[in-house]
Amino acid sequence: MAANTKVSNLQPKPHQGQTLQEIAVSTSAVSFTNNFDIDSLYMLFEVKTASVYVTFDGSTPSATNGHSYAAGYRDFWSRNQAIFAKFIQNSGAARVIVSPFAD
Repeated sequence: MAANTKVSNLQPKPHQGQTLQEIAVSTSAVSFTNNFDIDSLYMLFEVKTASVYVTFDGSTPSATNGHSYAAGYRDFWSRNQAIFAKFIQNSGAARVIVSPFAD
């Protein structure tokens, strides 16, 4: 018997009326403000400058804890992924940005 699966074709549209968020990332952990609209199901996420460490489990990111995302990384994230993400700089002061998208 096959396991239950959820399949979703990702064809999001910009969420009208919702603005992007850009944050500066330095030596102290920062997050996006958690005011994403409930209908903003996806976020176009981008690391604009310098690489960053990211955690999603509530812990503080560091060189020994978290995922490393390089400058120029761009992908769609779920709303929850953006809400739970905590960032700290890796190679210098960085900027990250998310733009909300909906179905």
